[in-house]
Amino acid sequence: HQCAFVLSAMARVDFRDQQTLNMLAKRCRKAARRGEFNETSLCVAINSFAKLDFNHPSMHREFTEAVLKKLDEALAQGLGDRVDLTLRLDRLDLFSLQSLVMLAH
Repeated sequence: HQCAFVLSAMARVDFRDQQTLNMLAKRCRKAARRGEFNETSLCVAINSFAKLDFNHPSMHREFTEAVLKKLDEALAQGLGDRVDLTLRLDRLDLFSLQSLVMLAH
């Protein structure tokens, strides 16, 4: 999602404009509710808000729901089955796997 890229850039330069953060938080809440984030962009958005020491209760709630949904989807794909996992290693997206681990953390 595009908001994750903007947040990442803001976190990198430590730009903490409250009005901009509030606007991005509103957009991220809506995007999280609609399921528009993939694992990587969700992880980047959450980490960026954390680096900027920004938190909002409704944003936290939407991100928590989005994380749980992403983890449930990954588990539903059968990644926990050892036999199936050995057959799928060549098809696993390692960046998505890394993002899922970060989301679970």
